[in-house]
Amino acid sequence: MKELCEEISISTNAIDTEHFLTQRNDIAEFFKGKKQFLMENFYRKMRKDYDILMNGKDPVGEKWNFDHDNRNKYKGEVPIPPA
Repeated sequence: MKELCEEISISTNAIDTEHFLTQRNDIAEFFKGKKQFLMENFYRKMRKDYDILMNGKDPVGEKWNFDHDNRNKYKGEVPIPPA
């Protein structure tokens, strides 16, 4: 966005806001020096930092995610509602 605004000569200002849990540079700091940029690792950190869906130090449901449950092909049992 910044580059686009510079390109078309629109002044901008980026600010931190209470509408987000993270600050502008948190994710850059988290991935600094890492070879793998996996968002799931950042989301786990956020859950721990803010005690979201956690039972102490463990995730609720004893798993960090249930992605494997959602990888099956849709069987058409429940119709998808129109957009």
